[in-house]
Amino acid sequence: MNLNYDKLSLCGAAAAIRNGEISAAELNRHCLEVAKKTAGLNAFVVIDEQYVLEQAAKTDEKIRRGEDAGAIAGVPVGVKDNMATEVLPTSCASKSLQSNTIERKDCGAVKKLREGGGVIFGKTNMDEFAMGFTGTNTAFGEVSNPYNKDYSAGGSSSGSAAAVAAGSVLGALGSDTGGSIRQPAANCGVCGLKPTFNSVSRDGMFPLSETLDHVGCLTRSARDNALLFSVLSEKKRSFENCFLNGAERGLKIAFLDDFNNAFADDDVLRLYFASVEAFRQDGLSMQGLSFSFSKDIAETYTVLCSTEAVESFRRFNKLHPLSIVLEKCGKEVNKRIGYGLKILNDTNRAPLEKAAKVRAEVNAFIDRVFEGYDVILSPTTLLAAQRKDAEVDNEKGFTSDLFSIVCNLTGIPALSVPCGLDGRGLPVGLMIMARRGREDDIYRAAGFFLNEQHDGENT
Repeated sequence: MNLNYDKLSLCGAAAAIRNGEISAAELNRHCLEVAKKTAGLNAFVVIDEQYVLEQAAKTDEKIRRGEDAGAIAGVPVGVKDNMATEVLPTSCASKSLQSNTIERKDCGAVKKLREGGGVIFGKTNMDEFAMGFTGTNTAFGEVSNPYNKDYSAGGSSSGSAAAVAAGSVLGALGSDTGGSIRQPAANCGVCGLKPTFNSVSRDGMFPLSETLDHVGCLTRSARDNALLFSVLSEKKRSFENCFLNGAERGLKIAFLDDFNNAFADDDVLRLYFASVEAFRQDGLSMQGLSFSFSKDIAETYTVLCSTEAVESFRRFNKLHPLSIVLEKCGKEVNKRIGYGLKILNDTNRAPLEKAAKVRAEVNAFIDRVFEGYDVILSPTTLLAAQRKDAEVDNEKGFTSDLFSIVCNLTGIPALSVPCGLDGRGLPVGLMIMARRGREDDIYRAAGFFLNEQHDGENT
């Protein structure tokens, strides 16, 4: 069968491999060639070509024997470099961990990938220890945006987003503590899911923030995303009905409509409100939503994330003495750890108390909204991709990602989907949020918005 590998979806590839239309070896050889051609993006920390082809060969052998090869049989998937794998080293893109300190053992999410038949294609580049939102704070060289190499891929799951957008993998794992899957997904024009808190195992992932970290996935389409998430989920999930024609009908939608006090690109807002209008034109129940926590969100996130990162480093160094030496880490890591130490060493507990109070208030607000609505829409980030050589402004960055951060503070699921290109030809993302455990409502909305619905026949 003559297939265009560059346009092959994750769902389509898995089905074609299971049906014997293509081999896993053929697909993975193609993706290895794409990875070589796009190596200038710096999307990967390591790819072991022999290991990739060995996994693909095992999949093909299973199919020849008539065995079940899994839901994502033979599909190449990238793994963020803060997630432990049995064969490939894990360094969190840091010079501190390039001596194989982290045990060579598959983390929980990678175990799920293997059970589903996926091929572990390589470790993807990232901001060091997942601290950053640009993809430039890494020991392996900054990650470039596939749409324009002068611009950031976003972060911290930079390599995962860039690799999926470039087509070197059909899916990738990422971690998300304050938007680290969704923001690079938006920058690179792919779909990125931060699922409900703890719905995907975090076991074996180097922790940044114990209460904010999530493991999720990036793909080129919402339907691909749903399949990959169903493989990763700790609970058995199926989302195929979310993509049937008319599946979005009955959804009640709230949308963020007050951006007066936020940093925002005009093109981002233009594309966002056009996206809102697409849902309105479908006749869905729509209601504007004001959010009054803007000034407190960035501060709350910074306090919680930096102090929990300090505790994470302390626990790791207790098990592996002097493994993480701050002198070997970049400026951003030192800045955030330094801030966390300052708060923890201060007898004044006001910052921690205020952060806990704001978090509780935000959770109560979100719960009230979901009493009357099924999904919430917002821009994924209020700023489109920035130039890699631009000075990083953490306050501006955190503020522009304020609603992404809300999802981590509350544990609700959120998916970023592409909603158009700005005036520079760079992607912009729309974020779709739902109640905890209701990823199905997200996929119902995303399937409609991205025109991925079908009639249920021959799919």
